[in-house]
Amino acid sequence: MKVSAAAVFALLLLNLLSAYQLNKTRDQLLSSYYSDVDSKIPNGLRALVGDEKINVNIGGRTIGIETRSGRLYSFEYAPLKNPGIVITVSDEAADRIGRKEMGVMAAIDSRLITIRTTNFFSMLKVEALKRVYVASGMDKKLMEYDDGNYNAVYVQKLKVGG
Repeated sequence: MKVSAAAVFALLLLNLLSAYQLNKTRDQLLSSYYSDVDSKIPNGLRALVGDEKINVNIGGRTIGIETRSGRLYSFEYAPLKNPGIVITVSDEAADRIGRKEMGVMAAIDSRLITIRTTNFFSMLKVEALKRVYVASGMDKKLMEYDDGNYNAVYVQKLKVGG
């Protein structure tokens, strides 16, 4: 009993000491999504995503996201049961991406963002979405710089090692 109480205390302490805190409310995140992202997602990409349950661990919180036919179905500050995809964003990755020091793909490459899938189809979706993300040039837009090279190198790496 004491061991489990100590483990729970340690987890709570780690959560409190987390360097990165997700300070936006659920409504703020949803508002940003619907105003900035939703209308820009092509139907082909929605078809690729399809029906999926995703848990995102960031800043000591877990966000549960469910899509149906590629559209956001539910979004809660609570984990979903039986997710197909689990994304963990380290405090360092969140901080460096937020300060525009690192792109998302660089964070994935350096394992500061980890993506775990629980089935074959979810794994295929993640790999395809990585390729689409790289091809879109979104990292450059997020970072507000153009090194002229990163995305082309990453696409090549995906083709060879992917």
